[in-house]
Amino acid sequence: MSGSHSVPAVAKMLGVTRETVRILIRERKLRAIDVSTHRVMPRWRIPDESLQEFVRARANIEESVHA
Repeated sequence: MSGSHSVPAVAKMLGVTRETVRILIRERKLRAIDVSTHRVMPRWRIPDESLQEFVRARANIEESVHA
């Protein structure tokens, strides 16, 4: 993975809905950048580093629960 990802792409990667990804962004659990030129509706891009950090943090929780 490199660059940045759209909300639909991240939703597919994580196996969740687009709305769930938007909620994670709104709750600041997943860092994203608004690349919209008009401020009517945000158009989010999730940097690769942010996605990797998010997944890594959740993977560590999963591992510690099963330990």
